[in-house]
Amino acid sequence: MSRKILLWIKHCWNQYLSRVTGISTPVGGISWKQKSTNIERCCETIHITSRNNDNVIELLNRNDRKIIFIDTTIDASISTKEQFEISEMEKVNATASELNGIPLPLPNDSGYIVTITFNLDNNHKLYNSHGGTGINTIYINGFFEVTRTFHGGPMISFNLKEINASMEERIDMLNLKQT
Repeated sequence: MSRKILLWIKHCWNQYLSRVTGISTPVGGISWKQKSTNIERCCETIHITSRNNDNVIELLNRNDRKIIFIDTTIDASISTKEQFEISEMEKVNATASELNGIPLPLPNDSGYIVTITFNLDNNHKLYNSHGGTGINTIYINGFFEVTRTFHGGPMISFNLKEINASMEERIDMLNLKQT
């Protein structure tokens, strides 16, 4: 066979192999894509009107300058006296349309003033779920790079910048079971 025909066959073979799951090297070898299971997930509710954030703060501290996957709700409810008082004190007005780039309080029992700011991708859509009893939650999911900064006094800010990921990676993380 001529060299041109052999190169064409090799090209077609490599094109075919690159479409078969798990086989993608240019010479037809096998390579398996390992899922990134070392990315930590945050599934705990983020409370901005009650003091139940110690686990969330611990997770954010542990993942400073790392990427995490968030699949949770932000609870901005004011259905209890404590939630109403925190909402008034912190001037919380969290709605899906006003969440991007706004520092939100993370009330806690550690003695630190802690805030969280979500910097979302322009295409990210958030949805409120609320009712007449003071319930207000916002569902959020995606990959976020965590950056912790310290400010005057006992103040810590967590900035979460959304990182674009493929649909396959998002589905993989959403389908992972909690262990």
